Amino acid sequence: MGGKKTRKRLSPGMRQFLADHLDEKNGHQCAICHRACGIPYFPFGSGCILEQDHVDGDLSNNRLSNFRWLCKPCNVAQRNIKKHRAASAREGGKE
Repeated sequence: MGGKKTRKRLSPGMRQFLADHLDEKNGHQCAICHRACGIPYFPFGSGCILEQDHVDGDLSNNRLSNFRWLCKPCNVAQRNIKKHRAASAREGGKE
């Protein structure tokens, strides 16, 4: 039925473990723009939130190496790029 993989949702404990791993590995910053987000000592917050992103876009691939922090603007931009590439590939066109 389409061959689509089902997404395995991470438990809250695993999400926290992943967050701690990403913070230790790269710091609490976006992997693309390197903006430090959600730092509590900024006045009124930093205005951005980091999201756990699947590097390869495969939501069923929950290996530690497949995750990175992205701020919301970078995450949305990456999703749009992936959608554009997938549509282009379906149409047989080039980027």
